[in-house]
Amino acid sequence: MLSGLMIVGARGDVVIERAYRDDIPHAAADAFRNEVVACMEAGSAPPVRLLDGFSFLSARVNEVYIIGACRTNLNAVLLLDFLLSFGRLLKCYLGEKFTDNDIRNRFSLVYELLDETMDFGYPQSCSVESLEPHISFGKPRARKELEKKNQPHHTARELLATGDVDWRRQGIKHKTNEIFLTITEQVSLLMSSDGTVLSAEVSGNIRLKSFLSGMPDCKLGLNDKLLLTAQRSMTAGGEGSRSITAISSDMQQVLIEDCAFHRCVRVGRFDSDRSITFIPPDGEFELMKYRISQNVRLPVKIVPIVEEIGRNKVLYNIRVAADVSKKRFATGLVIRIPCPSNTAKTKISVSKGRAKYDVVHHAIVWRIKRLAGEAEATLSCTAQLSTVTKSTVWSRPPIEADFVVPMVTASGLAVRYLRVVEKSTYSAEKWVKYSSRAGSYQIRI
Repeated sequence: MLSGLMIVGARGDVVIERAYRDDIPHAAADAFRNEVVACMEAGSAPPVRLLDGFSFLSARVNEVYIIGACRTNLNAVLLLDFLLSFGRLLKCYLGEKFTDNDIRNRFSLVYELLDETMDFGYPQSCSVESLEPHISFGKPRARKELEKKNQPHHTARELLATGDVDWRRQGIKHKTNEIFLTITEQVSLLMSSDGTVLSAEVSGNIRLKSFLSGMPDCKLGLNDKLLLTAQRSMTAGGEGSRSITAISSDMQQVLIEDCAFHRCVRVGRFDSDRSITFIPPDGEFELMKYRISQNVRLPVKIVPIVEEIGRNKVLYNIRVAADVSKKRFATGLVIRIPCPSNTAKTKISVSKGRAKYDVVHHAIVWRIKRLAGEAEATLSCTAQLSTVTKSTVWSRPPIEADFVVPMVTASGLAVRYLRVVEKSTYSAEKWVKYSSRAGSYQIRI
């Protein structure tokens, strides 16, 4: 993938260079290096640049630039992530504030790190724990400090023996074993003036806070449509009936699209049986991201009626409703209703909340702190327009809304179970929270 990699010092000189292919001429590399020096003096350098048909990617770490070069099409985000990860690796071995002189003094260590993290131009793991058994010219600074303080630590060989779980160290102990799961969704909507949904999409993520002792193995079950369909087909065939007893026949099924997982998730298991199994890192992390574009339920519905009376008056009648159960509610509602730029005076009446005309943005801003489920609120307004010498047609921008609905997912995604298995067989407390908020929520008028 990469044709070559070099580390450029603060004065623009090449400190370390490694060529994986011979398709990048030295003239092109020197030209790019001169541009990097110029950008360093100016204080800004783009991370990706095309020069004479070659792609150059750079990441600045302290006063040093790590540069990758390639001639063919490449995954720029992957390589930029590798360059930044390699910079963090250098900080771990050379110190937080290393310079180009530190790299020169320990060039053997840097070349060894390059050989272990890059295989003929293809990025490999930059994990400190995974690399430590294979690095013979030095140890990480944090490990040296532990040895000086005579504090116990678990070596990378122990972690590799457990399956290379470099994101979690052994021997973690908590007084109370708890795990907190939060599903947060952003709802994006574009609705026409006649109430037709033009596009509706949910972008969500699942975050975990793990305070579990030992090396727990977790399994998360969601109301995934493909998983439930497969399990029901197994039940119909007389298999797996024991694991299906908890599945209700009327349970809402959600088709999850475009999943992206934390590296602790066993992706092979998910591809084969749609089960999410993982050994969680200690503390807070993002388990997965997803997108859902089918059967999206709109937690807040807005029905606008806007009527222009001649050239000097506009009448507004806006109705907003929280389309959730009575036990739930929407909070922090902010609805921005556009007005013509020549609006001179407004007379606003609301049944709930507060509303006022924002002169700067030419919009009525309606704020409702809390709207109970299945409840409605209305706004009526008369906008008086001033006379202008050159009349223009009002473009009618869409109404925009912001809100948060706790304990509700617009996609219908729900947690069926969260199991924690650890060899000490302790019982863990599990907490689940849902939340939906507005993304790009627009209703045309």
